[in-house]
Amino acid sequence: MAGCATSNSVTSDPGNPGQATSLTLTPSATDFAFGDTASLKATLNTSVTQGSVEFTDKTTNQTVLTSFTGSTTSVPLLGSASTVDLQNLSAPIGAHLYSAKFDQVGNYKASTSGTVRVTIHAPNANCGLGGATVYAGGTVPAAGATITAASTDSSAVCASSSRSLTLTSPVITGTGATLFYNDGGTGAAVLAFSNNDQVLDGGVVTINGGSIVNNQPTGGAVMATGLPSMVVLKNVNTSTTMGTVVVAGGQSVLAGYAIGAARHGIVSLLGGSVTSQPFASAFSVPLFWVASGGQVQASGTTLVANGAVAELEGAASLNLTGVNLDMSHSTGFGVGPTDENGNTGTAQMSLSNSTFVLPATLNFGLFSVNGSAQITLSHNAPLSAQYLLEENILSTSGNYQLSLDGQTVTGGVELEGGNLSMSLANNSQWTGFVNPDRGTAALTLDAGSIWTLTYDCALTTLTDPAITATDVPNIVGNGHTLTYVASKNPALGGKTYTLAGGGTLKSAS
Repeated sequence: MAGCATSNSVTSDPGNPGQATSLTLTPSATDFAFGDTASLKATLNTSVTQGSVEFTDKTTNQTVLTSFTGSTTSVPLLGSASTVDLQNLSAPIGAHLYSAKFDQVGNYKASTSGTVRVTIHAPNANCGLGGATVYAGGTVPAAGATITAASTDSSAVCASSSRSLTLTSPVITGTGATLFYNDGGTGAAVLAFSNNDQVLDGGVVTINGGSIVNNQPTGGAVMATGLPSMVVLKNVNTSTTMGTVVVAGGQSVLAGYAIGAARHGIVSLLGGSVTSQPFASAFSVPLFWVASGGQVQASGTTLVANGAVAELEGAASLNLTGVNLDMSHSTGFGVGPTDENGNTGTAQMSLSNSTFVLPATLNFGLFSVNGSAQITLSHNAPLSAQYLLEENILSTSGNYQLSLDGQTVTGGVELEGGNLSMSLANNSQWTGFVNPDRGTAALTLDAGSIWTLTYDCALTTLTDPAITATDVPNIVGNGHTLTYVASKNPALGGKTYTLAGGGTLKSAS
C-alpha cells in the first residue's frame, strides 16, 4: 500500500532571536518493498539560500546530513544493506520512525519536524529468515490450494512487516530447518514474523480450515515470533512427523515442535487438532514450544501429545481451554529457567474445562519444572501422575505457584530447593504428598477442599479455615504425619491436631 504522510513541525525556542521556521517531513510512500525506490522530503516554510537538514531514522539511530537551498530537500530511502552515506538512509525490513531537523543559519532559527512512520516489507518471497512460497503482500491462492515450502529453512506461508494474510482450507507442507529450536521461526511451515523487537511490525496469518504438516525432523508446523506477530488457526488440523536427528559425536537431540511462539508472538487455536509425532529415540517433540514472552492459546482443540505436551522457557504463556488432550504417550509439561537467549522469567500455564486421555502407567511428572512457573488447573476432568509437580534436581531457586480450582488431582510434589505456594479452592481434591527438601512449601485450602496424604509430609506454612481446636477435618491423614514450622504458623500455636482418617498435624520443632 503506497501513501503519503506529513508531520507538523516543532519550531525553535521563541526566546531565541531570529525568524522562526517550520519544517514538515513527507515520505513518498508509507509502505513499500525492500529495494524499491522511496524518499523523504523535508519542506521549510520559507526559502533559504544555505543551511542543512539532518534526517534521522529513530529505529536504527542512523542519520544523514544534506545541504538545504530553496524550500525543500530530500533523501532517498533505500531498502538495502548498503552503508549509510550522505546520499541515502539504509533501511532494513520492518517499521521505521523518521524525523528531520533544520539547523539554524543566519537569521533563520532551527526547527524540527514531527515523526513519520514508514514500513518496508519483504519483497517477493523473502519473508522471515528463509523466504516463503506464499507471503502477505503477494498473490493469495484460491481456497483449497496446496502450498509447499520450497526448501529447507523456508516457510510455505509467511506474513511480516505489519501485513496480514488470510487463507481458506489450504493444504500446507513444511520442509524443516537446519537449526533446531530457533526463535526466528526458520523452517516453520506457517510463520508470522517480525525481525525488530523495537517496533510493532509483526505479521498476521489467519487460516480457516485445511491442514498444516511439517514432515521433516527439524522446524515446526506453526510459529509466531516477534511483536505483535500472530497466527490464528480456525478448525485447522496440524501435525508434525519427526525423526531422530544425529549431530557430531552421534548424540541424538531434541528437534522440532508442532506449535511455537517466541519474542511476544501469539498463536491462537480455535477448534481443529494438533498432533506431534515421537522421536525414534528417548527424546520427544513437544506439541507447544513457547519462549521469550510468546503466547499460545487453544480453545476446543483436540491435542495428541506423543512427547512433551509443552516446553515453556522463561516468560512464556500457555492457555488451554476446553481441549481434549491425549497424554497416553506423553511426558507431560516442561518449564525451563531461560530461553535460548538466556532471558529469564516466570512461565504461566492455565488448563481449564478440559478432558484427558492418560497413560496406563503414571510414572512421570505432569509438570517438570526447572524454572519459575504459575500453574492453574480449573474445572478439568481428574488428572493423575506419579508427580503432580516435580522440580529438577539442578534447580535450587524456582518459585512455583500451583492453583487448583474445582479440580481433582492425584500426584506428589517434589521440591529440590525451590519455593511452592499451592492452593485448593471450590471443592478441589488432591491426593498426594509434598516434600520441600531444601525449599519451602506453603499450602492454602478453603473449607470445602480436601487433601489426602499418601506419605508423611512437611509444610512451611498451612492456612486452613476448617481447622478446629483439635482436628483438621479436610486433611485426610491415612495414618501419616504432617508437620509445620511453628514460627511461621502462629495461628496453629505449636499444637498437635488430629487429621481425618487418622494421623497427626504437628510442629516440626
